[in-house]
Amino acid sequence: MRQESKELFTSLIAELERLPQSPVMDKEAIMAAIDKLFSTISGKYTDDDFLLLNLKTVSSHYINDQNLGFAGLIELMKSRLHVTGLRELEQREATDEFDAKYGTTTGISIEQFEMPENVSLERALNCGRHDPTPSKAMQLSLSALAGLGVNYSDFVFIDVGCGLGRNLLLASTYSFKRIIGIEISKFLTQVCLKNIDLFSRHVPKAGEIEVKCLNALDFVFPAESLVLYFYNPFPKAVSDQFISNLLEFHQRHPVKIYLIFLGFAFPAVENSKVFELITVVPTNETIHGERTFTLPIFASSNR
Repeated sequence: MRQESKELFTSLIAELERLPQSPVMDKEAIMAAIDKLFSTISGKYTDDDFLLLNLKTVSSHYINDQNLGFAGLIELMKSRLHVTGLRELEQREATDEFDAKYGTTTGISIEQFEMPENVSLERALNCGRHDPTPSKAMQLSLSALAGLGVNYSDFVFIDVGCGLGRNLLLASTYSFKRIIGIEISKFLTQVCLKNIDLFSRHVPKAGEIEVKCLNALDFVFPAESLVLYFYNPFPKAVSDQFISNLLEFHQRHPVKIYLIFLGFAFPAVENSKVFELITVVPTNETIHGERTFTLPIFASSNR
């Protein structure tokens, strides 16, 4: 979470706790009080109009659709201030030399509602927070493909939810046939393109990268052998649909497909008759201070 967002959340929580509350307040009264509060704090705690607009959109959903009252909204905001693993991520990125080496900006964590753009409620609920993949973990997963007999030049690499582009940049140092990033955020896409330009100055022989700014469910898979990478880009409902699209594609085009996951694989993949778990790549990168990241790799079967 950006520092400005943390400060705004802290201020919002304090202001919400000062508001007169009643257990019999209806949704309209709660939203009226929140509308007034957001109007008051605009310019006082932040000049980021998009951040306020996106927060208001999400707050309205939890009050009107999830029946969350003042107390529930306050607890929700407090939980966003203390997301498990964020401090660990920040510490890990402080020792990752990727951005320092190439002058890029890939190592930040940012929530959907923090994007400096209008974020719809559907997107806020169905798209994950952008977290950077540890550079070493990504390199381990890409190198593991060679051990599985993968000839990089025969495959198109696709990062689903490519964010700021670190994985694309790392993949460009391998000899993939094509490299494609899918990203729904225009803001992240713009920064990603800048990172690609900066990286290419340091690594002129890197492969070309294409970034498509769209909803992953609208992506048209190229009819070629594929390697797809995922780091928790969306919740189960969306991942189910995405894998359904991929399976329909595979039925029409029975090409070889490898799926790489950082952490947990999609249930639709684990339960699929088409994809088989072929290896799990261990890493030394810790998550939540208790266990290490693993990289399960699935491949389409020949059956």
